[in-house]
Amino acid sequence: MKRIQGLLLTALLLGASLLPATAEETPQALALLEIRGLDSLASAGFELSKASGNAVPKEMIALGLYGALGTMPGMGIPPESTVRAMAFKSAAPRGGWALLLPVENEGADYFASLAQNGWQNETETPDGILHFVAPPGLLVPLQDVYFLKRGATLVAAGSADDVRRAEAIRPTLPPILPAEGDVVFQIRPAALAEAYGAEIGAQLDQAFQAPGAPPELAKMGRLYAQTYLAAARQVREFVLGLGVADGNFNVHSRLAPIPGSTFAAWVATVQPPAAATQVVALPDALAVETLNLGNPQLLLPAYFRFMEELLATLPSGAATAQTESYLAAEKAAYEQLAGDVGLALLPPTPESPLRLAQYVALKDAAAVRGRLPDLVKGSADMMAVLAAESEEDLPFEIKLELGEPRTYRDVAIDRLTYAFQLDGPIAEIWPAAIPTKYDIELAWVPGGALSTVGDAALTETLVDRALDGGAAPAAARPGWQALYPEPDDRLVEVADVAIFDVLRAYLALADAAKGSQLAQQVPDSPGHLATSSYVFDGLMTRLRFRLADLAAASEKAKALQAPAPSDLPMPMEPQDESGLEVEADMEAEEADRPAADEAEAAPEPPAVEAAPEAPATE
Repeated sequence: MKRIQGLLLTALLLGASLLPATAEETPQALALLEIRGLDSLASAGFELSKASGNAVPKEMIALGLYGALGTMPGMGIPPESTVRAMAFKSAAPRGGWALLLPVENEGADYFASLAQNGWQNETETPDGILHFVAPPGLLVPLQDVYFLKRGATLVAAGSADDVRRAEAIRPTLPPILPAEGDVVFQIRPAALAEAYGAEIGAQLDQAFQAPGAPPELAKMGRLYAQTYLAAARQVREFVLGLGVADGNFNVHSRLAPIPGSTFAAWVATVQPPAAATQVVALPDALAVETLNLGNPQLLLPAYFRFMEELLATLPSGAATAQTESYLAAEKAAYEQLAGDVGLALLPPTPESPLRLAQYVALKDAAAVRGRLPDLVKGSADMMAVLAAESEEDLPFEIKLELGEPRTYRDVAIDRLTYAFQLDGPIAEIWPAAIPTKYDIELAWVPGGALSTVGDAALTETLVDRALDGGAAPAAARPGWQALYPEPDDRLVEVADVAIFDVLRAYLALADAAKGSQLAQQVPDSPGHLATSSYVFDGLMTRLRFRLADLAAASEKAKALQAPAPSDLPMPMEPQDESGLEVEADMEAEEADRPAADEAEAAPEPPAVEAAPEAPATE
């Protein structure tokens, strides 16, 4: 699910930055921004700034928010009413925009505030659109703004035509965006692809045709652009809400498909993962995620079409036999995916700095194991083909080899060796603490496969948990439960990452190798970042992180930036009057005693007088 969201967001960012001028069409919103109360947003901003160690008063944030709208707090815009901004297709070079401002007294108070700040109402159109111009020197986003009064709402835009477009769109907008937060952003990928797909594709195509670039690069760029746009056309909306509540920084997102699309059919198959995924949720794991991928067979045809076209962009001399063999073996293995996945990162050791555990549910584990030699050979051949086609010598060579199998509790275990063979300068600078060889074990348990990176003991621990059952779910981890005391029903994904514990563990390894003290710079708390996902007319995901952990990180950063004690001026220790008198006498005696290399006529330094007695405190 996260990969799909990442693909989508890439397409959205591309689309948002490439909005060319186009002909007039029926207007529709391409993106919406919803601020659920300027005062609420100011409060959230204050809480975040305080946690980050640089507190900005709520009043100052509120002044900035209201000032950007040309007014002041209490001057026409209700503090807890929703302010909206929308983007749409228009004749402007980068598209159109509009604001929907909640106002009191049908905007009379707001317009009075504009007048107090020097704004002038220049003109009014026959359909009631007011043109206001800011006074010279006033720092506002726009000097010319057009308004249309609609009861308790003002429609504002940078042109009269955009005001009319926004007014036509306004009845089609949802009453509220479907995500929690103080500020919520919605983008509509399918509408964006429909409005600007041709222009985005053309500009991406041009971007990949750099002078001197190989022709394969342009083909690859065109393929990626087509893939992004194809994915965007499957998505009705992506909604992202940000907020502060219950001592947490909260993110709430929604990814909703176009009805009847392949993506919609796949979303309908996503369900809570089976208990078998819990095997990876070891008590000492630094990070755990369990999820269900629905029916992967619905998405795999598109994935393999992309892979085939991507491999076809290789130079004409590429070994097609190897690529075809590799894809055939990969397809056969992927057909056995059942949808459930579990992942975990375990504490590193000096002997095994990378320790990972994964569970994948399979329809027929024996069939996948039978394909393993073909998969390994196909991967090795593909890496060799790509290295041969590279115009530059690679500084390393990757080797993937299948080792001798073993058994544990009648479970077959295969071993893969993944190694980097370093050459030249990169071999000289490669840190000694980072291995260039990793052993991967695959344990073929009933209903799936366990894969581990680390040591044989980790593999055997997971096999025991898989065979014996009873493993606690990821949602039972204390760090996750603290952030989700009342979780949603039927969760399809759960993740818990102890960010500070991860940093501390790996920095401790670096400290042991270098004699440094980097691990001490990490806050003492685990720093849990936790997510949970569920299906509700799309994929809904929550992410939470404690403000207290953000504050702890800020305090550590401040402590590291503070000057060392030796760099600070020596403070004078508090002394009583008698102590000062004794010190003065000693200094006077020292002054009377001439130094050996000093002339007899050298003047004496003035005697130190005793400080007056400090007033008594109660």
